[in-house]
Amino acid sequence: MGKQQRWIPTCTEVDFLRSIFDGGNKSPSNAEISHIVSTLSLYNPVISEKNVGDWFKNRRACEGKRKHTCIENPQLKNLRHEVQPCSVDRRLRTFSLTGCI
Repeated sequence: MGKQQRWIPTCTEVDFLRSIFDGGNKSPSNAEISHIVSTLSLYNPVISEKNVGDWFKNRRACEGKRKHTCIENPQLKNLRHEVQPCSVDRRLRTFSLTGCI
């Protein structure tokens, strides 16, 4: 039995997760995560509930870091992160001043 394949989210998956996060659901319940996984697994069978939960956890951490950085350096407050268009290398997503995705 081989090792489980690593989940590398596609642009579509990231956009879908961001729309949920930016819509105000920053900490979805287990039932909501299950629904998200069932929706995304139509396109990517490797995705698991842990992947989605970790994505939201990491996103919350990055948002907190970003807010903390803006408080420490008010000059950075009005800067927005740049979103790069997805390329062949799916690991390139978003760059920000704090290095969060």
